[in-house]
Amino acid sequence: MKDFVYVISGEHGRRRIGCSDNPRQRLKELQTGSPYPLKLEFIGEAENKQIELEAYFMLNQHKSSGDGEWFTVPPDVAVTTVMAAANRLGYRIKQVDPDAVAPPNSHRQPLWVTTAMLPFVAAYAYWIFETAYRHF
Repeated sequence: MKDFVYVISGEHGRRRIGCSDNPRQRLKELQTGSPYPLKLEFIGEAENKQIELEAYFMLNQHKSSGDGEWFTVPPDVAVTTVMAAANRLGYRIKQVDPDAVAPPNSHRQPLWVTTAMLPFVAAYAYWIFETAYRHF
């Protein structure tokens, strides 16, 4: 499973740095709790989640009051800090187009389709076993 480091812009010039296997889903979760529109500024494929912690350390003096994952810095400073944190730790970050990051299990069908198919699958299985055991 791939890990991604992201930078999200929020209200009043605040930026959030974090790691997730699905940054778009994480944005949706954060948006649910925010009355202000949030925006993905950067997504990078990361080799190690330590990059997030190193970026927190590097931006420590810019922490927003009340939350350790939000920083009051311009978006380019947040992205540059993430890249510098990776470099400092000896890792590389490959920038990824936010639309290209597929959610995990995106190939799976919706739950309602699976649920609707259950009676048909059960009937088919019954027919297979009934046909197979008639010969014994």
